[in-house]
Amino acid sequence: MSQFTHLLSPINIGTMTLNNRMIMAPMQTNYADERGNVTDQHIAYHVARAKGGIAYNMTGQTAVALQGRYNRRMLCLYDDKFIPGFKRLVDAVHSAGGKLVIQLNHCGPKADPKATGMPVLGPSPIQDNPESGVPVEISKEEIQNIVSYFGNAALRAKTAGADGIEIHMAHGYLLSSFLTRHMNKRKDEFGGDIHGRMRFPLMVLSHVRQCVGLEYPVICRFSMGDFENTGISLEDALVLAKALETSGADALHISSYKDATAPYYMPQGHLIPYAEEVKKTVNIPVIGVGRILDPGYAEQLLVDGRVDIVALGRQLLADPEFANKVKEGKIDEIIPCIGCNSGCIGRTITFHTTCVSNPKTGYESTVRIEQAERKKRVMVIGAGPAGIQTALTASGRGHQVTLFEKRSYLGGNFHIASLPDGKQDLQRLIEHWDVALKRHNVDVRLNTEVSPETIKDENPDEVVLAIGATSYHPPIRGIDCPIVIKAEDVFLKESRIGNHVVVAGAGEVGLEIADHLARRGKSVVVVEMKETVGHDVSKNTKPVLLKRLQEAGVDIRTRTTLKRIEDSRVVVEADGKSSTIDNVDNVILALGFRPNHGILKKLGSVVEPTHVIGDAFKVRQALSAVRDGFDLGCRL
Repeated sequence: MSQFTHLLSPINIGTMTLNNRMIMAPMQTNYADERGNVTDQHIAYHVARAKGGIAYNMTGQTAVALQGRYNRRMLCLYDDKFIPGFKRLVDAVHSAGGKLVIQLNHCGPKADPKATGMPVLGPSPIQDNPESGVPVEISKEEIQNIVSYFGNAALRAKTAGADGIEIHMAHGYLLSSFLTRHMNKRKDEFGGDIHGRMRFPLMVLSHVRQCVGLEYPVICRFSMGDFENTGISLEDALVLAKALETSGADALHISSYKDATAPYYMPQGHLIPYAEEVKKTVNIPVIGVGRILDPGYAEQLLVDGRVDIVALGRQLLADPEFANKVKEGKIDEIIPCIGCNSGCIGRTITFHTTCVSNPKTGYESTVRIEQAERKKRVMVIGAGPAGIQTALTASGRGHQVTLFEKRSYLGGNFHIASLPDGKQDLQRLIEHWDVALKRHNVDVRLNTEVSPETIKDENPDEVVLAIGATSYHPPIRGIDCPIVIKAEDVFLKESRIGNHVVVAGAGEVGLEIADHLARRGKSVVVVEMKETVGHDVSKNTKPVLLKRLQEAGVDIRTRTTLKRIEDSRVVVEADGKSSTIDNVDNVILALGFRPNHGILKKLGSVVEPTHVIGDAFKVRQALSAVRDGFDLGCRL
């Protein structure tokens, strides 16, 4: 008998029967074309997750009006011309054994005027999204029009064969903005207390129900939390929940505006308390969401009656087979989401969604891992993300792979990145890699530094140099002073770090080191020559990290250049003026990395062909290193 009897039990949402309690949360992917049409990329992405056993797939937000588009690659359903594309998607998901729910939305104050050519709309002229500008206060006539747009789009979804629809009332978009006091300052019947503020969303639900009929599944998603700014209070949320139930919602999906895509710093299930409160109030199924990663945790949520259904978002980007692996008891094979936000949320403004943990995500329509015609002996040097992914992909194609690493652990600098406070989830991916390498029969040799002689002795057919990069040392006086520590050595030498620390560099590495040391009682000053900090931190992670730094009392100085390091003093320059930071115990260099050209030259000419990938080729983030390794593994 499975240990996940609750997760694997059926449940109904209206007339739709789900064969388990795991659904796919809506995620913006940018897979649509610039006209908002469903693409082959969309279809392959959804088919992979339908085959993976999830109870139903949900599309990302789909525009009910041209004026409500988030960007040029948002799905659209504001015209009948979009129905054939959605029918192709629905049919493909059904053929794969799944169900499809379409999420309908008008982005309102968060729409992109560059994509729509129209002004953005909101309940009041209050700016929420700097990129969208100040919204125009929507008129009562326009409210009625948008009510019709939602109904028409819902009918199109039903015509396309979708199994249900979800009305998006969360995350600061149009309907959500009416619900919150922060955005809604209206004095008419659509403002004021919760009864006025929810009038427009309820009109939408009632009209949608009228258009699609009583038997068609309709779900509503709304935000709670962050009550003082963009959310609604618990008391108001419960009033809204009951009203939605009364007005015909078949299920409620509870999210939060501020923390909907929380990074690794946030705990698993951080939004579940909101859903739990709603469940106490209504008699229809309640869907909980928010970094639900572990099947055991998800099962316990259902056992305890905290929610009825769990929604998995980024975890399904990492592993579309999550539900099947739960059913088959292959828990140790689940590819973990690490909450880095670099392949998904951090890219959806200008790029399409992919995943550090799973490089196939977003490429399902174009990539096939096939057995190689000629099996080769492949030597991979360096067990960071690029080297590991090369080894896994190449071995999956039938090659005999040996992976060399001079250190005693897997992961390279990715391992080091997992050590600061709050980033332990990164270790879950390293542990997964370790298990996967064993399952793929990759010969892993740790504590082994490769020389030209080693390569000659191995006599491989292909050599892959994934040796990473080394810290950049600027040509300043005192850079070799004993108090100076390279960023990658901080955790090896942490016991020797004093109480007064200067961190040079305010990129992701420098800020995370500053946060880690400050939370251990160190006095930390960060100096950064640019005007802003965290330029390489994903957009949803950055505000959380900056808040942590502020709480820890870290002194961040921008437009400040490190000029000289002395015995216990650092000389800096800001706005053309020099000053000193005295009584410094250590200086941490977090000024970026450079490919190690010396080692590349030494090893790169021994065997042809030799491939250089990851940071050894060009210093970037783990997402690019994994992509390099995957693409090379497919070509070898």
